[in-house]
Amino acid sequence: ALLDKYYDSFPSIDNLWSVLYNLGDFNGSYAQDYEKLCIENIMCFKDIYHEFCLQYNTVEFSCVPAYKRLAMLYEKQGKYDKATMVCLEAIRYGVPNEYGDGDTGKMYSRLARMAKKAGMLDSPDVKTILISKID
Repeated sequence: ALLDKYYDSFPSIDNLWSVLYNLGDFNGSYAQDYEKLCIENIMCFKDIYHEFCLQYNTVEFSCVPAYKRLAMLYEKQGKYDKATMVCLEAIRYGVPNEYGDGDTGKMYSRLARMAKKAGMLDSPDVKTILISKID
């Protein structure tokens, strides 16, 4: 049931982003509903992660689209600090791949861009993660 809830929201996450993008309104009621949808999906992912992934010492998720979309929403809203925190969390949970295509660099790139816009490049958390990507 938990996995179903998690995966069942994927189409809404994609479709509603398209609506927001085409409306060009990233601060209205649609955006608020979208933010809630992404946060709920991320919370569901975390429940799955803590219930199954840690227990079996595996991460079954190559991507969590809600992290990407929530970071994009916050970027469009000018909330770069929040976008930075979303990127940091995604990377810490071991799901830095935005698209499920094997390329883990995209979330790191998004983190660097958001942290720069937020003035957070010197944050110890950001520096640690970005430097670890270089090594």
